[in-house]
Amino acid sequence: MVVEALLLDLMSRHLDILRERSVARPRWLSALLDYLDDTFEQEWTLTNMAAEVGVHPVYLCRTFSEHFDCTLGEYIRRLRVLRGRQLLTIDDGSVAEIALQSGFADQSHFTRVFKKHFGLTPSQCRRRPLLRERNDQKLLL
Repeated sequence: MVVEALLLDLMSRHLDILRERSVARPRWLSALLDYLDDTFEQEWTLTNMAAEVGVHPVYLCRTFSEHFDCTLGEYIRRLRVLRGRQLLTIDDGSVAEIALQSGFADQSHFTRVFKKHFGLTPSQCRRRPLLRERNDQKLLL
């Protein structure tokens, strides 16, 4: 489990490097990504995120989509499901507790999103450690 947590951390750092390499992106996009990483446990609103980086909410969404090939909502769900996946590896809490810690409103939403991204439920994932690494890599590619 420790190795998997370290692998997730390494992949996260790799993504940070890729983000920094793109000089064509507005600086506020990097600030937004940092804000999302730093305030993971808080409840986000589009208005608050836009105010944090000093742009209009519509401009934020449009520019984000242009530079990341996904919507801001999709990106946030991806962050949350990866966080949930990490917690499943290192935490013995219930799936419902992990769902809440990952920013999902309830266990059923977490399970639906998790299954969509990884192809199995959180409970199945806990029982099948070898599949976790392959699915994590697919999601990030």
